Amino acid sequence: MTSLSVLACAVCGAGQDNTEWAYLAMTAVVSLSPLLMIGSVAFWLYRASKARDAEEAAREPVAREPG
Repeated sequence: MTSLSVLACAVCGAGQDNTEWAYLAMTAVVSLSPLLMIGSVAFWLYRASKARDAEEAAREPVAREPG
């Protein structure tokens, strides 16, 4: 393997000054995307549960004190 073939490496970006930030940024995006999706679904389920609880509380009749 010669040094010219190493410069052609698209993954490591050897010899290319402007590609290191893109490699690191895309690593972060790919790593954080699943966490963001799972967190979004969990938050949506939490909000739906709270909305359902509020709706059920609004439907329940107010208890009257005996008197």
